[in-house]
Amino acid sequence: MNTKGVTDFLWGHAVISDEVYANITKSCNFNLSDGSACSDAMAAYDTANTLLFDIYGPVCIDAPDGKYYPSHYVPGYDPCTGYYIDAYLNDPEVQKALHVRTTKWAGCT
Repeated sequence: MNTKGVTDFLWGHAVISDEVYANITKSCNFNLSDGSACSDAMAAYDTANTLLFDIYGPVCIDAPDGKYYPSHYVPGYDPCTGYYIDAYLNDPEVQKALHVRTTKWAGCT
């Protein structure tokens, strides 16, 4: 991932604050050997609840009850679909019906 590009994009769209952006650009030189100061600065924002391909769209939230919920409703769109697919394809009965080796399945990113 182009970390510099993502950081600039998120800051330019007001997803991260000026302070967080300034700390990241001061602490990181955006190469593979960035140290702990950069990691700490990057940890100031969590992209887990930001869908980088659609920063304004709903995201899937992992609730304490173990279920997944959309952050907000958009008719005809469910951002949690990927989690349903994972659960379905990891069901031993489904794997048996598909005649595949019973194993932990994970999608590609």
